[in-house]
Amino acid sequence: MAVAVFRPTQFSFASCISACSGSAALDVGRHSIVDMYAKCGNIEDSICAFHGFNDPTIVPYNTMLSGLAQHGRAGQTIQIFKELEKTETDPNKKKFICLLTACSHVGLLEESMFIFDVMCDHYKIEPESKHYFCLVDVLRRAGNLDYAYKIIAGCLFNVGVSIWRTLLSAFWTS
Repeated sequence: MAVAVFRPTQFSFASCISACSGSAALDVGRHSIVDMYAKCGNIEDSICAFHGFNDPTIVPYNTMLSGLAQHGRAGQTIQIFKELEKTETDPNKKKFICLLTACSHVGLLEESMFIFDVMCDHYKIEPESKHYFCLVDVLRRAGNLDYAYKIIAGCLFNVGVSIWRTLLSAFWTS
């Protein structure tokens, strides 16, 4: 069974916001606005909408972290993550992927290594291939190809072709 991929349009966002206003679901509407601004590349307005929540749930945190990571805003991603840590909600695998993605996009090697260690040691989250992918990417960007190779070779599961492409791309771009 094939799964259809849904890509939101301006109309779908407007419909969602309208439906939320009709049902007085203010937080759902705010979440949609945070998501809309982030996906449209307007991170500043997305952050403003996020900070409009009095007591954000995990959903707006996920949305904000993902939006910031996609736009390479590592510092802001880490800041929002620290805000999340102050709540009583423990971060999950997806949030760490967002953090590692943001750090790898801008080449923050030390921060990436620290975040990876916190994920594994403090939160006891077992890394998945996407976590390793981000780690290999930031190591590649930093030119630490030997360590990146050791991470891939040390994985106890099949990391997939894309992680090898990431490592090998260092040789194509140098």
